[in-house]
Amino acid sequence: MTLEQIAARAERYAHEAMAAGVEYHLGGGASKARTSVPWRPFLNKDHETRLGCDCSSFVCWVSGVDKNIDGLWYNTDNIKADVLGPNKRWKKLDAPVRGCAVVYGGHRNSEGKWKVGHCAIVLDPVSQTIVDASGSRDGIYVHKDDKAKFFTRTDVVFCCPIEAMP
Repeated sequence: MTLEQIAARAERYAHEAMAAGVEYHLGGGASKARTSVPWRPFLNKDHETRLGCDCSSFVCWVSGVDKNIDGLWYNTDNIKADVLGPNKRWKKLDAPVRGCAVVYGGHRNSEGKWKVGHCAIVLDPVSQTIVDASGSRDGIYVHKDDKAKFFTRTDVVFCCPIEAMP
C-alpha cells in the first residue's frame, strides 16, 4: 500500500466512522488489518453497545499493519519503539508527508501522572491536517492539529509501514 492509498483510506474511513457514530475507545478496535472496518463493538459505562476504536488501532488498520504481530501489541508506545529500534514494521521519516503516521509515546505530565501517547495519519503537512481517533473529540475525525500539537512537539516521530517507504 502506498502512502497516498493510506491517506485516502484514512479520509474515507473517518467519514464512514462519523456516519456510523463510532466513538473513541482506548484499547478498542481491530487487531487485524484484513477486517472490513477498524472499529469494534464495546460496552460503554452504561452497558450500552457502541462501536469504538482507539488511535493506534485506526493508524495500524488504515496502514495495512496488523496490530498484534508475534505477540507484540502495536500501541502508540510500541509503534514509536519500533520506529526508533528494530524497524520490524515501521520506519522513520525525516519529515511529515501525506499518508505517513505521526506518533508520540506515553509520558508523565508535570504532576507525575501517566498520559497515554497518541498517533494519527497526516493528510496535509502544510496545513497540518490529520485524521485520528481521539478521546477529546470522541471519535474518528479529519481536522487541523490543534490539540495534540504533533507538528510542534519535540518527542514525535513521523513514520510509515516498511512496505510503504517513499
